[in-house]
Amino acid sequence: MKNKYANFLGLWIVNFVIFLVANLLFGNRVVFGNGILPYIVALLVTSFLLTAVIFLVKPAVNYTGLKIKGGLNWFLIYIIADIVLVWVLARLAILTGFGISSYLVAVVLGIVLNIGQWIFAKATGRM
Repeated sequence: MKNKYANFLGLWIVNFVIFLVANLLFGNRVVFGNGILPYIVALLVTSFLLTAVIFLVKPAVNYTGLKIKGGLNWFLIYIIADIVLVWVLARLAILTGFGISSYLVAVVLGIVLNIGQWIFAKATGRM
């Protein structure tokens, strides 16, 4: 159980850093903060929500009874989940304080997040 918390915290940090770098490099395309949530809170909330839902993807897929074989198939499932989650979190900007300029940003950011998560999972042996 302790390892699960460490994995969650590590993945949250990875997502946080990727969002932070995306905002620093592309501040006009990826923004954090609104009238309700300050910048750092929006960044923490968005990265936390993404991490929490990503942690539920595998149990949800297993619950459906689908038999997913191969790492590439899981990689693709997680890419789709990351892209959809980035887009949904941006659509909920009033709650998350996170915004993007277009759906293409969601696609690119989702892919980058997935690659970062995959590297973290490989490095920690979580896969």
